[in-house]
Amino acid sequence: MQGALEGLGYLARPVPTPNVRAFQTGKEYGNNGQCNPTYFTVGNLVQYLQSLEAEGMSKREIIDRHVFFTAGACGPCRFGMYEAEYRLALRNSGFDGFRVLLFQQSGGLSQSDTEAGMEMNLDFFLGILNALNCGDVINEVGYAIRPFEANAGDTDRALNDSMDIMHEVFRGKRPWNLDSGMAKYLGGFRDTAEYIGKFVKQLKGEDYVPHLRRCRDRFNEVEIDRLRVKPIVKITGEFWAQTTEGDGNFNMFNFLQREGAQVLVEPIGTWIMYMIHQVVQKYKDLKGLDEGAVLPPIWKLGTRARIEWTYRQKVAKLKLAEAVFKASTTRLWMRWAASRIGWPINTSCSALGTRSTTRARAEARAIWKWPRISITRTRTWRTWCCRSSHSGACLRRNPTARNRPWFRTSRT
Repeated sequence: MQGALEGLGYLARPVPTPNVRAFQTGKEYGNNGQCNPTYFTVGNLVQYLQSLEAEGMSKREIIDRHVFFTAGACGPCRFGMYEAEYRLALRNSGFDGFRVLLFQQSGGLSQSDTEAGMEMNLDFFLGILNALNCGDVINEVGYAIRPFEANAGDTDRALNDSMDIMHEVFRGKRPWNLDSGMAKYLGGFRDTAEYIGKFVKQLKGEDYVPHLRRCRDRFNEVEIDRLRVKPIVKITGEFWAQTTEGDGNFNMFNFLQREGAQVLVEPIGTWIMYMIHQVVQKYKDLKGLDEGAVLPPIWKLGTRARIEWTYRQKVAKLKLAEAVFKASTTRLWMRWAASRIGWPINTSCSALGTRSTTRARAEARAIWKWPRISITRTRTWRTWCCRSSHSGACLRRNPTARNRPWFRTSRT
């Protein structure tokens, strides 16, 4: 990644692997009650900036000349709060205003929250993606060979040489751009043509393959003994702890290898594949559900029938899932309400979920017989509760409770 950023014209330097001192620094300047990965990563940044200050740089010079680039995410999990934790720790440690840039999980090619200092365009993302993939491959090969090496340390030396080779390759690579003579003839289509050209270059180009073959040949020089029996141990669990190599996971990888295991590490590419899967699944779920979508011509009966079948099948599944969710929520809510006001709770309350599910299946089957209908709620969930209670599913032992004003709900 350092080489990819340098190839784009930036001055880049990787932050050292977090250690226990970084963990203690994170606890000192960060929020209380955070998890280990937060303390390690946040404290590691503060510790690195303090080391720059100890070398003679002023805090203003550090803030003006440095930008911290890291991964980020959305959502309520702590991974979505890393940026706030970084800024809090930087402010508490005296580096208020230090720029933190995130490679957002949800932003894609449009990182709207970026600050001045880095241009996150297509060349930027392709460079980072290629660096991650090449790093994953080299790292995984190293872990596959190390347990069987005949001479201790040969694999690590081959790994370092391979990293140096690929670093120089990424550092010397320049982004692909349209020729100036061709660009002037394209006019307004220049940006589109350049985007297409970059993707074609990414898919068809061989900028990295010859150099990866050099790395392969370097690993082939390591003498190995495949007759050794090694148990295979897969590292899984929390994302950061299963990928870091140091005090963050108590040096787990080195410990397992010293104990005679072959370690299967988790590649960073798993996270990339997860993001791609989310986008693909989203379009699969929504495909055919847009009322404004243009259908094929009338003479393509087979295509139109397939689209219609897929659409109604998805609608039926959504209706069934919505009704089952309502039934389970209503069952729990009625049990809670009955316990609060002292009504006897019938042990056959599970029949409510069964009846509601049966009704939902009937509604789903009815979709096939009628034209497309919109998936909207026609009754509130309290009305569902009222209708179910009138059927005698939950209040069978107390018939007079049906006339209480609490059950007088109206349709929305």
